[in-house]
Amino acid sequence: MKGTRHSEEQIIAILKQGEAGLSTADLCRQHNITEQTYYRWKAKYGGMDSSEAKKPAIEVDTSLGGLRVRRVLDRIASERGLPEAIVLDNGPEFRGRALAAWSEERGVRLEFIQPGKPVQNAYAEGFNGRLRDECLNANWFTSLRDARRKIEDWRLDYNQQRPHSSLNYLPPLEFARTVVEMRA
Repeated sequence: MKGTRHSEEQIIAILKQGEAGLSTADLCRQHNITEQTYYRWKAKYGGMDSSEAKKPAIEVDTSLGGLRVRRVLDRIASERGLPEAIVLDNGPEFRGRALAAWSEERGVRLEFIQPGKPVQNAYAEGFNGRLRDECLNANWFTSLRDARRKIEDWRLDYNQQRPHSSLNYLPPLEFARTVVEMRA
């Protein structure tokens, strides 16, 4: 598999140019990428800011209803601000009235992937695969409390310690700090 020569921050910046009105053909020519690459990036990173990349939040419970999802999103928004849009699958916790009302009240666009097309949310699907392989399948959980502790330990390692090739081999927390420092 061929690696990318663009960092996640660069990819998001390229997509922002497209959102600002630069044509796909001009973007691809300017950055020497194919349209296929552009649309793959758009499916994975579309609507993100570089500060949002690689900073997943994980909520652990036996089930999550729409009201719980609202509370989690409000907590995240208080820490990071509201996004323009959220890409979601078609789970009942996302398709219900509670989340629809939340998005309307806050002016956040909900973009649902087509049923049976998880590649349209490739970033989340890729993260879910890593979580499943490296944490869920590797641990035996004796209680909900035990599951929360082990999954949070994994999340902290993923965000604060583990280098990511797409972030110039920096952990996401350190990468986000460098982005903030560069903007200051």
